[in-house]
Amino acid sequence: MEGQLIRAAKSRDPEALAQLLVDLSPLTRATIRRIQPYVADPDNLSGEANVILLEALDEFDEERGVPFYLFYRQRLSYFLMDDLKRRIKHKDVPLTDEVVAYLAVEEDTEGDLVARERARELHVAVNNLPDRERAVIAMYFFLDLSLSEIGGKLNLSYQTVANTKVRAMKRLRRFYAHQQEADSL
Repeated sequence: MEGQLIRAAKSRDPEALAQLLVDLSPLTRATIRRIQPYVADPDNLSGEANVILLEALDEFDEERGVPFYLFYRQRLSYFLMDDLKRRIKHKDVPLTDEVVAYLAVEEDTEGDLVARERARELHVAVNNLPDRERAVIAMYFFLDLSLSEIGGKLNLSYQTVANTKVRAMKRLRRFYAHQQEADSL
């Protein structure tokens, strides 16, 4: 989601709000179906989701580094879970094993979502490294091998492995700096 669209919607620009509603409608429907598959009136929940969207826009802070769609989805999920618990308490929802199992699972926190997104970014960044750098990074960080052990496995000197690791780390830092710039646009 573009930051410009979010900022315009945040200032209640009607066109930006309409575009945001259209862009987020698949996410909204999927979240409703996932959390409340047995709801009798999903259109009513869609209307509630629009209110949640406006509240999310008011509370959203770009400086925190969380994409808006994740922030919105989390707010919507919390609302839907609370609504589902209320419906179950008032016996508006059939209490099937699937619903009980879903309620037992804790929802991801905003931090977990951000961590998962960063892990995906790291995976992409590591996979884009040259072969030797990717191998050194994978062995060092994921297999927990020392630089000497990596040198032995790759038939490289300790110094070559150390230099390769330094180059790879510089590339990864540049990748993240570029990602931060792209996200802030």
